Amino acid sequence: YILTDLNLTPLSFLYIELKNNDYDKMWTVCSDKNHRGEGNSSLVVKNSLRDLKKNKRNRVLLEVYNDNIIGRKDDDPRQEHIMSHFLNQGFKHKERSELSDHTRNNLLSPREETNVMVFEL
Repeated sequence: YILTDLNLTPLSFLYIELKNNDYDKMWTVCSDKNHRGEGNSSLVVKNSLRDLKKNKRNRVLLEVYNDNIIGRKDDDPRQEHIMSHFLNQGFKHKERSELSDHTRNNLLSPREETNVMVFEL
């Protein structure tokens, strides 16, 4: 999913990996830092969730890395803000212990380096 301006310059994008017998996986929403705060990532997330619902894809998982693990810098969005953004989109924080073994084994990080969020359509 890509949001562009009228010149087709990307403003915000995300990728969803469709999975069978597990949560579909939403990869990080990236937005042009010159256009942050304009609602672009919200628009991309809402459109992707609407599309998933239309196609009867019922479960989406997102991992958000801890700030210190990926070295977020001064003006980078912090994990707390990213998670808040996705909570506003309908995602819920999910403890790893609540996930199936299969789902836990397919997370980006087998340790506590990420927080897991899920959206159940």
